[in-house]
Amino acid sequence: QAWVWLLVAVASGSKLALRRLDERSHAARQVQASGGTDVYFVVELLDRFRRGSTRNAQLAEQRLQFEQQGLEAAIEHDADTEDRRALATALQYSQESSLEVQNAGNEMVNFVNTMKHILGSSAVSADNCAQLTCGRHAQCDAMKKPGEGGYSLVQCECEPGYEGDGYVCNPISQFAMYPLVDLPKESPPMQVTDIDVQKFNQNKVIVVFRQQPSNEGFYVLGEATPTDMVWSKPVSFTHGGEAWSPKAMGFGNGRVAIAY
Repeated sequence: QAWVWLLVAVASGSKLALRRLDERSHAARQVQASGGTDVYFVVELLDRFRRGSTRNAQLAEQRLQFEQQGLEAAIEHDADTEDRRALATALQYSQESSLEVQNAGNEMVNFVNTMKHILGSSAVSADNCAQLTCGRHAQCDAMKKPGEGGYSLVQCECEPGYEGDGYVCNPISQFAMYPLVDLPKESPPMQVTDIDVQKFNQNKVIVVFRQQPSNEGFYVLGEATPTDMVWSKPVSFTHGGEAWSPKAMGFGNGRVAIAY
């Protein structure tokens, strides 16, 4: 029982430790890049910690399974109602302890794998995304093995709009250009002029323009998400007519007005 609570306590603390390491990993990588102290012994220590934690968790799980088998046998052969109720309660507690041991073991593996990734170790044996904790503005990416089960590569990657190592992700310093109007490849490019852009409702944008050579007026609505910009398809607001110097305005209720 002591091992159960020890594993749970250490696993609970691992999340806080990972958040602190997220803030310090830049400094650690700078030390390595500048020829500073080699941290190979930390990786070795983490491996030993993982092996010891896994072994102790397995022993605790075996003891709990043996305990549950004995309780199940006692419930089956005991005729007294009160005794059976007490045995059933003890069995429930034992099963809950088994789940705690499994969850704590998973947290241990997660902690070790994430630490090794942050330290730049290539010998990381994460089997799935549940065994890694990525930094803010990052997500885990697991690549499947071709024709096999399991994953060949599990790693943290920064979300679109951010750059970094998957543990420290900052807004990108250079922006990529994307077409406002996504046309089929076989379509000729759209020529536009008199473009007006207005922002409203904090994360919404309306763009109005005059298409050439027809001079027809179109609008496009956009919504900014934490990682991307989602645009609607162009919609004509003149329905074949001409629109010179169009202007747009958005309102708090989500409606828009266009003048031309």
